[in-house]
Amino acid sequence: MTDCETLNPYNLETLKPQIKRFGYQFYYLPEIPSTMILAEDYIRAGNEQAAVFLTDHQTQGRGREDRVWLDKPGGSILVTAVLGIKDSTISTFADLVALHTALILRSVPLIDNVCIKYPNDLVIGDKKVGGILAVNNYDDGLQYLGTSVGIGVNVHYSADELAGYPTDYEATALDLHTPKKINSRQLILAALLEPLRFLVVDAETFSNAEQQQRLNNMWRDISSVLGRKVRVRADGESLVEGRVVDTQIGEGILVEGSLRTEWFNQFNTKMKVRLLD
Repeated sequence: MTDCETLNPYNLETLKPQIKRFGYQFYYLPEIPSTMILAEDYIRAGNEQAAVFLTDHQTQGRGREDRVWLDKPGGSILVTAVLGIKDSTISTFADLVALHTALILRSVPLIDNVCIKYPNDLVIGDKKVGGILAVNNYDDGLQYLGTSVGIGVNVHYSADELAGYPTDYEATALDLHTPKKINSRQLILAALLEPLRFLVVDAETFSNAEQQQRLNNMWRDISSVLGRKVRVRADGESLVEGRVVDTQIGEGILVEGSLRTEWFNQFNTKMKVRLLD
């Protein structure tokens, strides 16, 4: 058992009924290949009820474009929720989950500079503290089956530990930004999961102009790339280099380059965004 597991284990006796009250089936294993893999298996088996898959350690953790997500046992929040949404709303829904997660991290552990680095990273001072992965699942006939939403957050790591992880850019953890170590991953986890199902409705009703304005203003306020110079890449090639002049939920980022100004969205371009300033 690691120090962080001794310090901060999940209390499954209280957690399981709590998650079920939120309307989910609940599955926990201390170590698994990936919560996303289990969620996809669950969906493909024909299960339609909302579900949560939780672990303390992944041996094949997954990020966007099948990138590897590494963790140490007990050091992170590693969870995937299975939900049914309109498959056409995936872009809006994924951004709403990112916004919701960043706001929870600002309020529960009281880290007021958690931001969103589009398309799916949670950052503190341009260092990655977590990530969101939303995937629509289809059968072989391209019939929509359900959506899996993975959330990973670094909690109990030292700077030296994180320096040993191969990442695209520098990583950080919640413990490094609080006066004392966080003593309840469970509290943060519950805060993340309880309203998640309501975001399905928010995504479906996002055509409401007043709601759009309110949430897009929040989205811009919490963006780490708005107003900054970036390079957008896909499949190893540079698509554009310029300044992000706008960002909107479900639409992506608007990049003003030397030749053109163009919107880039994570669901129509397999994109990477690199900060240049």
